[in-house]
Amino acid sequence: MIHKTGREVVGSYHSHPDGPLTPSETDTARAMWSGYSYLILSALLIIFKLKAATV
Repeated sequence: MIHKTGREVVGSYHSHPDGPLTPSETDTARAMWSGYSYLILSALLIIFKLKAATV
C-alpha cells in the first residue's frame, strides 16, 4: 500500500523499554530486509540523558 503513494519503507523501529539498545536474538532473527535500517529505542538511554543534562 505504501508503494502506491510513491514512498518507500527505509527501516523500522521498536523499543526495549527496560532493556539495552543492542539487538536481541529475536531482533537479529527477524531482521530480514537487507539494506534497511533497524532502530531500537530504550527508555534507559532517555533517562540517562535527562540525568546527565541536569547534572
